[in-house]
Amino acid sequence: MNILIYGAGVQGQFLAHALNKPENNITILARGQAYNNLNDRGVVLNHYFQKRNTKEHFSYISELNETDHYDVIFVTMKYSDVYSVVPIIGKNVTQNIIFVGNNTNPHKLRETVLKQSKTSKNVSFGFLMTGGNRNDSTTTVIRFNAGELKVSHLEEKIPFQ
Repeated sequence: MNILIYGAGVQGQFLAHALNKPENNITILARGQAYNNLNDRGVVLNHYFQKRNTKEHFSYISELNETDHYDVIFVTMKYSDVYSVVPIIGKNVTQNIIFVGNNTNPHKLRETVLKQSKTSKNVSFGFLMTGGNRNDSTTTVIRFNAGELKVSHLEEKIPFQ
């Protein structure tokens, strides 16, 4: 599966780690210093409660082009930043989008994405059972329920797997 994780904070880095399987091709979109740090060192996670560290390398990009195609895009940004990427997500050809994190008005967010989309989109929402912090050298992740990701669709069953 070709996966883009749009956001390189704690949630995005842990999600990349959790989805790192042979059948998945993972790309992380990061900007600024986060992009530079990831290119230099990869995703370095300090799993706080598990008392272990992991280091993995993925593909990194700093912008999403309209024709970049993924099987799914996970948007892992702070809620206050999500609407700034909606036009970019809307213009992109990828059909399956999952917004991960606290979404105080998922109906409005979904409607906004659909209005700005050139192609049909399946917009779903997820909550990742993790928290933590990051700095230039490592990201500390605290996970609950093994870092489980709960995903739902607003109207019915999720239209993609």
